[in-house]
Amino acid sequence: MGPARNRTGRPTREEAPLLARKIVDIATEMFIASGYSGTTMEKLARAAGVSKKTIYARYADKEALFRDVVRQMARPSIREGLAGDDTLTLEQGLRQRARLIMAATLEPRSMAFYRLIQREVAQFPELGKVIESQNIAELYDPLTEYFRSWKDNGELRDVEPEWAAKLFVYLVFGDLNSRLLMAAGPPSDHETEEYLNQVCGIFLRGIP
Repeated sequence: MGPARNRTGRPTREEAPLLARKIVDIATEMFIASGYSGTTMEKLARAAGVSKKTIYARYADKEALFRDVVRQMARPSIREGLAGDDTLTLEQGLRQRARLIMAATLEPRSMAFYRLIQREVAQFPELGKVIESQNIAELYDPLTEYFRSWKDNGELRDVEPEWAAKLFVYLVFGDLNSRLLMAAGPPSDHETEEYLNQVCGIFLRGIP
């Protein structure tokens, strides 16, 4: 049996992606728990069991690492569920899509991500642009496609699909944004369902 490999040496080609993932995962948890100012490269290196040199070989500074953490976290995987044709009525389709958006947002990691952004956006105004870009790609674009398909079929009144998509998302997120601002807990399943019923009803029929 040969000598044990020195764990502090350069990682092998196979180990490098795993190490990079480990650094980002631990950094994510530290940023969520302690915020940007409370997280240091020294603490991160100690928690990850690597040297600071190893981290700086991948990131120029803490700010670059933080931006990478934000990009990694801001990746909802619901686009396919929001776009495309289906056999549902418009109201049924909207309810399904509203539930999908809310379920993805209420995941503990997503909630932690939004709270992190709220804390740090004053220091990093460009984070708002990152979130907006993500919302366009993952929410507004597929929903615009969905509304446009209904309009092209002559089953939707004269409304711009882009605005319909934005207003629908604003309504779905309205209550949740208020809860985040007040640091309140997530709604119960019953509260979520009742809220989405109101959102879809008002969106489709308005207020007489």
